[in-house]
Amino acid sequence: MIIKWQAIPGFASIERIECTRETQSSVFYANERDGGEYRSRKMSEGAAYFDSWAEAHAHLTQHAVNRVMGARRQLEVANSYAGNVKGMRAPVEAPT
Repeated sequence: MIIKWQAIPGFASIERIECTRETQSSVFYANERDGGEYRSRKMSEGAAYFDSWAEAHAHLTQHAVNRVMGARRQLEVANSYAGNVKGMRAPVEAPT
């Protein structure tokens, strides 16, 4: 068996996976229900597979940093919008 570490950014978890085989882009692990095997891409949006726990942890750490940076950018945009709204003035009506 080949040991891989599955990093799942959506759940912030790292799991030990026993693989039956691997290719350059996929890992295969046993399907206990029917005796077959599942195939999974090594890198996808949902999960990534690594040779060591440290590599999986580094991947999750980078993912977390990217989320924080994205949230900061969104906060900047929201603050700018709030500033624009607060700075609005009622139109001056022309005397008739």
